[in-house]
Amino acid sequence: MSTLLLAPFNDSMRLGQGYNSFLQTPCLGNAVDISNAKYVESDDEKAPSQTVSYSARFVEKMSDIVHAMNISAGSSIRTGSVSVSGGGNNIDEIKFAESDLNAVISVKVVNQTRNLRDNISFNHIKNMDSARFHDIYGDTFISGFIEGGDLHGIISIRTIDATRKSEVKNKLRSQFNGANTEWAPSSSAVISEALRQAEVTVTVNWSGGGIIKPSDEEWTIESLIRASSAFADNVAKCPQRTWAILTRYDTVEGFVNWAYDLSPKVTVRRYEGVQRYTSDLLDMYIEYKGNLLILNDAIRHTDRYEASKDPRAVGMSIDSLIEARKHLRAEMNKIVGNIEILDKDPEKIHTLLGQNDITAPELWRVKLPFRKDPTGEAATKSVFESLLEGLPIQAELSKSLPPSAEKYPPLCDSYESLGQIEKSALADLTRERPEINKHFHLSRPIGSNGKGTYFNNVDFLKPSVYITAVKASTFRGCLNYLGIFYSNGLTVSHGCLRGQHDVFELELSPEEGEKIIAAVVETGEEQGVEDAEPRITKLALYTNRANKLVAEPPVKPKTETADKRTFSPVESISHEPVEGGSLVKGFWGFSQNGRVGLEDDGIWRLGVVWGNPPKA
Repeated sequence: MSTLLLAPFNDSMRLGQGYNSFLQTPCLGNAVDISNAKYVESDDEKAPSQTVSYSARFVEKMSDIVHAMNISAGSSIRTGSVSVSGGGNNIDEIKFAESDLNAVISVKVVNQTRNLRDNISFNHIKNMDSARFHDIYGDTFISGFIEGGDLHGIISIRTIDATRKSEVKNKLRSQFNGANTEWAPSSSAVISEALRQAEVTVTVNWSGGGIIKPSDEEWTIESLIRASSAFADNVAKCPQRTWAILTRYDTVEGFVNWAYDLSPKVTVRRYEGVQRYTSDLLDMYIEYKGNLLILNDAIRHTDRYEASKDPRAVGMSIDSLIEARKHLRAEMNKIVGNIEILDKDPEKIHTLLGQNDITAPELWRVKLPFRKDPTGEAATKSVFESLLEGLPIQAELSKSLPPSAEKYPPLCDSYESLGQIEKSALADLTRERPEINKHFHLSRPIGSNGKGTYFNNVDFLKPSVYITAVKASTFRGCLNYLGIFYSNGLTVSHGCLRGQHDVFELELSPEEGEKIIAAVVETGEEQGVEDAEPRITKLALYTNRANKLVAEPPVKPKTETADKRTFSPVESISHEPVEGGSLVKGFWGFSQNGRVGLEDDGIWRLGVVWGNPPKA
């Protein structure tokens, strides 16, 4: 699925229909003639009956959720909400923004993929230019459908006692690690105790599987995990179309010939380069919706609010509050306006980035009124202490370690070489799991920490879980994808895997005691690019059974491209166990995970997660 451009299925979709992939809106029906086209199907006898992937993780941004659900960030901004098709409820963005913790459980099941190929004819209209073409045809057409099931459950938690936030997160993480295989009645007691003083909202949306929960039962964390565990079996009995497969017009020979004969020629717009920016805009838009909610409530109940202590605070008079609301809406309109601009011309991304005329919603948040605290000084102190615990101060972290943890090496002995995001993440990790260095050790990552999104496999790992397989890919000189398969059925992917990549795989034999015991990571800078940042160009893994994976660009790659890239070596580091008997449990670093093939896709920074061998 990662190699395909997808859109969530709805009943209005038809094969051959034009489609705007950026705004996820339908365009001209019968944009292409498919009467003579051939189908490519995935349900032959050699293919597995189902492909199932589970994931459970904590998220902080709404863009992470829409990305996982293949919902367009541009569409969500334009319509003012994150809307989804299928059973269940729409996503409550305000509840998400107001919560202390948000977790997502996802199950994706693919039973069959049907896609049109060959003998596709483009149905052209006279008097056409690029702008009119985009309005009428869009940038893609619907060429097929994926059948199976898709489930997403969002758990939003607001803790009454801020000091228990870490405890709640750890309890949930322990359940998520075994969500698809280890659910037991005792799990309910664990979760109930952890959430005893918390407000919990569970929102579930699914396609396929029929009725996955009794209609008279409310969605809870327990019912969500049960439904997730049984979802693949339910989909096998009741599958449905979940995704539409989109194909660009400029892959159809008839369109290319027609478009290039026109003067000026018609070009199809490309949105690969704006995905990260639109995701950022969506997160800003959701933050502004939260700000607007606070302001509207303050206007209705001025007696419940007091002015911020910020020197630029919004006054508490009705006139001041209404004036501030007008400015908030103006900022939201700017965001919507930028989406409209990018839809018409994605090349204007550079102009918009240069202007940077949208005020960060966080700057508004500190100026807004806040609710008077009814619990007084004691509550204020507990919140203040919890905030202090989150500060990335290495010297203070060691003071909170229990005596048993002091016997083991530090979680990461290269702390000073880390970036601020990494330091903050490790501070949170150490605070939430004080004995984590008893089970894991993080080697120094290399590469750029200014590109992509931070990840750390140790966030969801149990000490007993181990790697069963690794898949990696390279393309145009660098490492583009890294997939790790775990003993509990979990699969974790970083970067992007596409059909033109060179793929490298390593399968372990855990029953024979095989494990990864060494690794080599190399970085390089692209030649001919000013201020190029280092990125990962090679990953090698070695097992105690003389097997290995060496993912580096081959002399003769699978796909030859005209715009070749050459990288100058920057750094190479060999990773070996800190303690005897340790094994590689995963990785941490930064990756860019674009949907449709960004130039920056791939692994930008990488370190190794070491762990003690699983206990018998």
